[in-house]
Amino acid sequence: MRRLLPLVLVSLLLRTVMNAAPSDLHPLSTLLPEAEMRLTLRGIAEVGEDVAVECRYTAQRERDVKKTRTIHLVPSIWRIGSNDFITTQRDDSLVARFTVKATADGVSFAVPFHPPDGEHRAWGLHRIRIGRVEFDRWTAERPQIDPAFGLTCAPDALTGTVRPGGIMAAPLRGSLPLWPTLRRVDLEISPVCRPEVILWDPMKKHHWDGWRQTNPQPFPGGETFVARHVSGPTVWRAHDVPAISPGPGPEVRIPVPPPGAVPGIGLEVYWPEGGRLEFPEVRFDGGVSVLALPEAKLNARLRAILLNSVTRRPGWEMASVAAAEWREIDAAATPAEAAAVAWEVEDRSDGRNVLVATRKNLSEPWVFLFGADYDGERRVAIAGIMVYPTQWTGPLPGDL
Repeated sequence: MRRLLPLVLVSLLLRTVMNAAPSDLHPLSTLLPEAEMRLTLRGIAEVGEDVAVECRYTAQRERDVKKTRTIHLVPSIWRIGSNDFITTQRDDSLVARFTVKATADGVSFAVPFHPPDGEHRAWGLHRIRIGRVEFDRWTAERPQIDPAFGLTCAPDALTGTVRPGGIMAAPLRGSLPLWPTLRRVDLEISPVCRPEVILWDPMKKHHWDGWRQTNPQPFPGGETFVARHVSGPTVWRAHDVPAISPGPGPEVRIPVPPPGAVPGIGLEVYWPEGGRLEFPEVRFDGGVSVLALPEAKLNARLRAILLNSVTRRPGWEMASVAAAEWREIDAAATPAEAAAVAWEVEDRSDGRNVLVATRKNLSEPWVFLFGADYDGERRVAIAGIMVYPTQWTGPLPGDL
């Protein structure tokens, strides 16, 4: 028995080390140079405004991670979620925060590639966050990126003009690039913000309130699910295409929704009976206009515009079209008074805005596009609904 005890302890130790949570190491394993980078950002704040800066440093090699191991000889009721004989606490990141005052020339400051603290000198700069602008897309060499992002990458400098909503496509995926030879960042942050156009929020449908819905089903580039309320025959099929391609794999630039769905239409409503539907989650940042047309009038050109609106493209915001493209759809649209469904936003006494659909002569599938101008009326943020007068024939969410 005495001979077995050391073997058991070794086995426990090896199992604990093997099962330890992976550390959040720096993307580059080769140590960064002893240097600093100077950043100048314009358009990020008003003159005199204090801007928060956050710099995160992480270990670049596993051997530089600070580890504290504890042996638990006696079980404790205070240990929650772990029964390991030996536990390891990892210290692999350090965050430095400071503020910078904006001037007429923008926000300017320097960031070292290594923290000044000698104990963490082997750790490297992992991320810089200035307001809502973030740098953490590291590459070992100067990156080669699409000029449509608005960026120029020289060996030691990053310059250009950035639309915050236009950097969601790969390889940036919402964050600006960094590389070891970078020493100067000089960027103009374009204050272009896509307005929200939200028609129906499936996350606000609750089981206790009579709603039943399927688990999200993935498709290339997004996910979809079916929802219904137990008190009626109407079925909603929602398709979510996020600005950044989901999952750890390669980017899916062009989403491929389930069979029958039209790319660019985020919600399908199967409405076989009833004269009125309410959409209580509606949110419009400013005024919107509505275009209506039967699905039969969706020619190849209009379908291409809708597909383009949900294609992940460098330099452009998702769920948006150029103003000229919106005018093309408008030219093919049916006048509002002749549409099969009438739409109206009602202001409720509790301060909520509720979008109300009133059935008129719905006898075939109709497309309704809600659009809000932005970027000096050069682009339009859109959200689309396809309304069917027929019953949903696919699998229904269960009652349990």
